[in-house]
Amino acid sequence: MRAEPTVSALCDRLVLQTPADDALVLPGPTGERNTYNVAARGRTLCLSASREDRLRQVALVLAMGGLPAWQDDELTRTLLDELPHRVRRAIKIVDDWTTGGDFDAILHHGDRDERLAVAAKVAALEGPIIGIRGYRHGELPRSVDCPMVERVVSVNTTAAGGNASLMTAT
Repeated sequence: MRAEPTVSALCDRLVLQTPADDALVLPGPTGERNTYNVAARGRTLCLSASREDRLRQVALVLAMGGLPAWQDDELTRTLLDELPHRVRRAIKIVDDWTTGGDFDAILHHGDRDERLAVAAKVAALEGPIIGIRGYRHGELPRSVDCPMVERVVSVNTTAAGGNASLMTAT
């Protein structure tokens, strides 16, 4: 991102930390293949009243392979004009996130009272539980788990004589 060398450096650091798309084969009984991986969540709502914090949030979400969402406000409109086209295109603008929306997780920069207010509004939303990862104003994101979803896949290979690829051959 232009004019934000610290945000650019943060993106580079976070990309190196992301476990996305790394599959790990887990131990299991004979006749079963278990794999564990993490992947980016669909959309992550980024909430902050600070320009720097909002840019850090979008850096985290994009570095993890996710898609950011921002509340439509004055800060959003100002920042969108400053961002590269590719980044701007990835951000979904929501009119009022408190009525629900297309997001699976929330990143919040602010104080404890603000975060509790956000949590109360999120709890009132219909639908699946939405996790909130909170940071203090000015704090660099150090955790990559919020915009990620864990998956464990177990394949029974005994039906194919121990070779699961035989079950999918056409």
